[in-house]
Amino acid sequence: MNNKLSSYVFYALAALSVVVFGLYIFGGETQQTYNGENYDAPNNTDLLLYWLYALLAITVAVTLVSAITSFATKLTTDKRSAYTSLVMTAALLILCGITYAIGSDKPLDLIGYEGNENQGGYLKMADMCLYSIYTLIFGACIATLLNSFAKKF
Repeated sequence: MNNKLSSYVFYALAALSVVVFGLYIFGGETQQTYNGENYDAPNNTDLLLYWLYALLAITVAVTLVSAITSFATKLTTDKRSAYTSLVMTAALLILCGITYAIGSDKPLDLIGYEGNENQGGYLKMADMCLYSIYTLIFGACIATLLNSFAKKF
């Protein structure tokens, strides 16, 4: 039953995503003027962005609830596995802290940009995401190579 429910939720969210994307693509355009030049802007850009924010919030909430319930279940059955998952979560948080600390807060020179996101915290957060992704991909590649060599010996 639980597996069917998750399948139904997945199909409903996928169908709704297709509808929102269709509205974005085929929902028409309006003329926007920026720096004296005319641009075509889709009518449903806000709808698409809010839907993406909602999907992100749902993903974060489900991940946190799943991690907490998994930790609580493992704590009663297999304490070593529970502590291992706790250490890995702490390592990920430490990685994010380190990459945030080494991120640059120097404003970017963006021609025509007048928003307020080109400053300290936003730039450090973007760097944190990029550096963390690079580090995790590098670690996954090294682990894959080591695993393939370990199987040969």
